[in-house]
Amino acid sequence: MNSRFWDSGAPFILLVCASTLVGASLLSSGGAPSRRTGAPGDFTCADSGCHVGNAVNTGSGSVSILGAGVYIVGMPLDLIVYAQREGAGAFGFSITVRDASNNMVGAWELVSDSGTEISEGGFDPTHVTHDQAVHVSGEFQWNLRWIPPSADAGPVTFYAAANTANGTGTQLGDFIYTTSHSATFAGITDTETLGLPARISIDSIFPNPADESVTFDFDIVQPGIVQLHLFDMDGRLVSSLSRTLAAGNNRVRVATEDLAAGVYAYRLISSGHSESGTLSVSR
Repeated sequence: MNSRFWDSGAPFILLVCASTLVGASLLSSGGAPSRRTGAPGDFTCADSGCHVGNAVNTGSGSVSILGAGVYIVGMPLDLIVYAQREGAGAFGFSITVRDASNNMVGAWELVSDSGTEISEGGFDPTHVTHDQAVHVSGEFQWNLRWIPPSADAGPVTFYAAANTANGTGTQLGDFIYTTSHSATFAGITDTETLGLPARISIDSIFPNPADESVTFDFDIVQPGIVQLHLFDMDGRLVSSLSRTLAAGNNRVRVATEDLAAGVYAYRLISSGHSESGTLSVSR
């Protein structure tokens, strides 16, 4: 079950603190502290001295926020935070969203089994962070869901930071990366206005890795409009389509022949419900 946390009017900030990610022994299992994302008025764990040795956004790694560049009242916006660095052994992150006045807007809804939690042990709903230290090699991603406010909030910006820790068990030598992603208001709607299906589930994505094309096989409960978006690892929209489909099983083919080899994020949407993940393109 998803858990929803509404905004309190305070600034909402994305952060990943290096101190929570220093190796296996120092990477916090309770998530990153607040206000370390590099968002306006904030700093990072590297700036605060809890992780030292490397300047922010140096080295071969990166963090990206993948998602649509628009939001619609009544439709959750799914996002992916993707962090990578060759040689990294542990990962953590934090994220927030702010309007043009630097205030938190909307609310976060925790995605089931996404490895995320509300920051500061659930007491700071302006941030979402990892709920457990992630000890993997090279790369990791987290799935997130933002609920837009009930009216036009103007352009909003998501701020995130990630620690790509080296796993040495010290606070030295880790790399912290920051990024941002903007979304603009695109309209007010609800499921009755759009006539969109209430639920969607993906049965398969093939071939994966893809070459000239990739086919999504999925089911919807009601007939209506379904949208499919592909994003590169820098968060840029590289492919988008919209189809009016019948209820039941459907297949949609997306051309990938013009895409460079690499990893891409997808988002399949129907009436406020969506499925997100990644696929690969090989050459």
